[in-house]
Amino acid sequence: MSSLSSRPRRPSPPGSSPPWSWSPPCGRTSRYGVASLSWSLDHVGPITRSVRDAAVVLTALAGHDPRDPASVDRPDEDFTTGLEVGVQGLRIGVPDNYFTDDVDPQVAAAVAEAVEVYREAGARIVPVTAPLADRYKAAEWAIMLSEASAYHRETMRSHYELYTDDVRAFLEVGETILAADYIDAHRHRQQIKAAWQRVFSEVDVVLAPTTPMPAVPADGLTVEWPGGASEYATEAYTRLCIPGNLTGLPAISVPCGSTTEGLPIGLQLMGRAFEEATVLRAAHGFETATDHVGRLAPVTAG
Repeated sequence: MSSLSSRPRRPSPPGSSPPWSWSPPCGRTSRYGVASLSWSLDHVGPITRSVRDAAVVLTALAGHDPRDPASVDRPDEDFTTGLEVGVQGLRIGVPDNYFTDDVDPQVAAAVAEAVEVYREAGARIVPVTAPLADRYKAAEWAIMLSEASAYHRETMRSHYELYTDDVRAFLEVGETILAADYIDAHRHRQQIKAAWQRVFSEVDVVLAPTTPMPAVPADGLTVEWPGGASEYATEAYTRLCIPGNLTGLPAISVPCGSTTEGLPIGLQLMGRAFEEATVLRAAHGFETATDHVGRLAPVTAG
């Protein structure tokens, strides 16, 4: 993601809600000049203080760029148009699997409250099932690690010391992935994309947590889940964003509350390919119905 601003931005006060993070569909915004992590998964979007700001910046960013081979040529749009329409009649899909697995209770509660906000605003809440969920992690990591290792191969050999231990470990694993496994991951990716298209024939946007837990301590490498399961923090942070990443569908993360310790909680909304206007409309409806933007989180004395 890239953060853009046309003027100096006032720093967020301590404990305030996080900014809106917008991820356009693959091909909508140019990746030219961006250091690659994974060329087939990378996409660029703004981090802003409000939904309207995200719409303004996306309007400026969007457009065909021949320097990016994945860039698509689509008519110009003003993404601020229609923000005020509201969410009346909008079909909001709420997954009953994957996005509900190993999720912090406070995160789950905040997302459940957001669902009720939409319901009260006139949206239609539709239960949905995340399709082919057992394939997400393997496909994402096989593609990402392979492409990241290929991009960084020469630098890893000539300037090994520039990488931290954890990054080096990931890149070294990427070099062990077979070409057949990489190709197979892309095959699964196409099947996942087709399955999500069927989901979006029934709903306009899908609502889910952005991450399964709030921020962990800086030295917290793992997350312990009830029942004894353990997960690397890096994998946990990215797990619920994999569907949007693999499919290239537009997604936005919006603040939807804070934990009792004052840590921010994010809600993600994902929509159909190149229907950013609908995703922004849904996000703006939540923003105007709540006071999460700029609100100070409750910080307890240590």
